Amino acid sequence: MSVAGATGEIGELTAAVFAAVNAEDPTRFAALCAPEVEIHTARGVRRGREEAADWVAKQYDNLLRRFLIDSVAEAPRGGLAVVEARIRYLWREGEELADESPIRLGVRFEADLLAELRLEWPD
Repeated sequence: MSVAGATGEIGELTAAVFAAVNAEDPTRFAALCAPEVEIHTARGVRRGREEAADWVAKQYDNLLRRFLIDSVAEAPRGGLAVVEARIRYLWREGEELADESPIRLGVRFEADLLAELRLEWPD
């Protein structure tokens, strides 16, 4: 699977990472992460595969969280690729739409592993 707007492997890598997040599969997500991965969220930074897996495993009682990737723009070498996406929340029972909002994310890969994910994008 690839993502629009991406060249090379960045689209496929990004799609694989968010497929694991959307599947709520911490083991698969951790396998896609570099050992010293950093996940930046509004609640702080999670570092390392174990904390990254814990982040994916955290679920809401009544909601499913899904990231829908619209495009990925290549980054300068060593920089963050810009991911334009939507975050969708579905009611766990019945999977009806509860909310959807656009979101801009940043991803950085090293040796085909996620090294950094920024869910809080600076304006």
